[in-house]
Amino acid sequence: MGKTGRSQTSKAINRTINAVPLTLEVFEREQEVIKQFDCGVSSLNQFIKDKRKCIGHLTERIAKSYLVYDGDTLVGYYCLSAGTIRATDAIRSQYKSWKSYPHYPAVLIGRFAIHVDFAHLGYGSSTMNYIKRQIAFEDLPMAIRYIAVDAINDESTVQFYERNSFTFLSSIDQDDNTRIMYYDVTHLFE
Repeated sequence: MGKTGRSQTSKAINRTINAVPLTLEVFEREQEVIKQFDCGVSSLNQFIKDKRKCIGHLTERIAKSYLVYDGDTLVGYYCLSAGTIRATDAIRSQYKSWKSYPHYPAVLIGRFAIHVDFAHLGYGSSTMNYIKRQIAFEDLPMAIRYIAVDAINDESTVQFYERNSFTFLSSIDQDDNTRIMYYDVTHLFE
């Protein structure tokens, strides 16, 4: 069993997860659990553990963070904020279908992390599906066409987003530390 008390051999494909909006109250209540969070990426670990940054993004209305649970166990977190995708940034082969509007409404996944004890068990994809459904089917006061992410440019991270039907926005950033990828929410209605 891992540090979180869960058998490593169980599969979590299409698990029912619960995403709890992070508030100061939740942050304070879950402090011990949050302090133990480790996704293997120091910048993602530091963000969720830093009250000033994490709660600051919420109070400054920069991003809203969600803690992801399986039962009572914290398995990950993600942050969402508003954004746009400029049609001129699209890969040339996509540009013809994108040039109707100069900007398209998007939700930006600013951070996305799954605890190392739950990696490769389906929690990441289950959480991503939850985010997609949340954005597509909730009664939001605005229209959202795309979900965008500034993905860490390593093979494992890029493959995760590709498996979850994200596409590169452009090839310009292929040598950068991060790559902009997007998901078209209308795919959920096909």
